[in-house]
Amino acid sequence: MRQGTGAAFCLTVSVLVAVATAVAQQAPEPSPSLAPPHDPDHADKAATWCALHVGRRELAHAISDCNYAIAANPNNAVAFANRGTLYLTYGDTKQALSDFEKALELAPSDANNHYNRGVARGLLGQPNAAIADYTEAIRLSPNLAIAHHNRGREHEDNGDRAKALADYERALTIDPNLKPSQRSIKRLRGDL
Repeated sequence: MRQGTGAAFCLTVSVLVAVATAVAQQAPEPSPSLAPPHDPDHADKAATWCALHVGRRELAHAISDCNYAIAANPNNAVAFANRGTLYLTYGDTKQALSDFEKALELAPSDANNHYNRGVARGLLGQPNAAIADYTEAIRLSPNLAIAHHNRGREHEDNGDRAKALADYERALTIDPNLKPSQRSIKRLRGDL
């Protein structure tokens, strides 16, 4: 989800979901609507602070900083993508989709924005739309292994085992340690 200078931080859905899972196992976080007031010291780099708070498992603060970054600059694709990922983490997939669509409107050539929207669409039961998003993410970033894996999962859910297997195998050629693809291939081949 990097845009422009590459200095802005933006985390992928898989990283944020892993962080949120760890946080959820420790203690419940407040919902995004209950986020504490934004820290004025973060005003100049709110989008960066959003990503840093996520890394520290301070999800409510991350939402607050993303909201501030968007209010300060409604054309900040990174802030929309980060906030969308946070909403996805909180289980508000429709709001996440809305933010991912705005991020795509602002940065249509960012592969991660297509990937993230694909995740949201898949979770909302829109497999064909998810496949289209993953396909565009792959076109823009052919080595995005997780996009190949997720597209394979959508193909598998649609009953197209051959396309699913091809995507899982491609994901593994990019990242041989991608465990979900390894398990999916074994399952499809009947090795489990």
